[in-house]
Amino acid sequence: MRASTNHLGAAMDLRQLRYFIAIASAESLSRASVSVGVTQSALTRQLQLLEEELGLPLLRRTGHGVTLTEAGDRFLVSATDVVDRADAAVRDMQALRKTTTGSVVLGIPPMLAETLLVPLVTRFRQDFPDVSLRVRDAISGYVLEWLITGQVDVAVVYNAPKRAKLALETLISDELMLVGAAGQGAVQSDAPIDLAEALKLPLVLPSPQHGLRDVIDTAAASISVQPNIALEVEGIHSLIRFAEEGYAYTFLPFGSVSYHVAQGLLGARPIINPSVPSVLSVAMSTLRPATKAMKQLFRYIREDVARLLETEVWQHRKPPSEPPATDPR
Repeated sequence: MRASTNHLGAAMDLRQLRYFIAIASAESLSRASVSVGVTQSALTRQLQLLEEELGLPLLRRTGHGVTLTEAGDRFLVSATDVVDRADAAVRDMQALRKTTTGSVVLGIPPMLAETLLVPLVTRFRQDFPDVSLRVRDAISGYVLEWLITGQVDVAVVYNAPKRAKLALETLISDELMLVGAAGQGAVQSDAPIDLAEALKLPLVLPSPQHGLRDVIDTAAASISVQPNIALEVEGIHSLIRFAEEGYAYTFLPFGSVSYHVAQGLLGARPIINPSVPSVLSVAMSTLRPATKAMKQLFRYIREDVARLLETEVWQHRKPPSEPPATDPR
């Protein structure tokens, strides 16, 4: 675990800080080595590395042991603060693991499986092994309906309407992309493409009952262009598969295909004149009390999406600038 404050460099770790605190407390390298359970030579080496990084001596050797220099005295305050806060954070998580039980059902679109779902579930299960976690995946319209009817506890959805009975937080204000097989004609370039031009390409789209289709149809109607639909499919995986095979193009949010783009299976172009918004949100129902496990999962989704936005394939996608409308904490 790395220590990082305004006072401490990123390279020094908690072990070095603990060793320094032990030496300062014992006023002796030999006594400190016994208290921390390492050899005196190893302790001395770590102290030297710490002093080299700081560029100042922290201890003054005397005939009876060691004393703090002026720099060491000041550094001890910062080091103790960092170690105390780190220990408090660990105790807090340990207490949470001991007390958090129950079950949580997560609803999520299958298109987010590669980028969000697997690391999210892995993290949650590691931190809360006593919580039963169940995942249900479907298109956003179904997931939202499950949330409203109590079949899922936490939902990740695209383009959810604002409703009084939902605690809804925007994760990404994204835009739909024109997606096709990597190297295929219209996606050989990654330059923006006009919506009217994109709609005239052979398209594979979900059925009109799908929320994504509703967004596309609304955008097409706004510029009075009829989509050139070659095939309708219900499942997102089938949609992506047909696009990968070069059968037709489709429209999807970048987050749902970033893995495929990174693997060289798909190409994607931004859409302009106009752009087509696609908003990813996390939601819980306000009609049922939120358990501690539900709140933690809600928070983890927010944090994991924020981390995804910093990755190589998502880095050009920005989180919403406005503050969240609701927070389950």
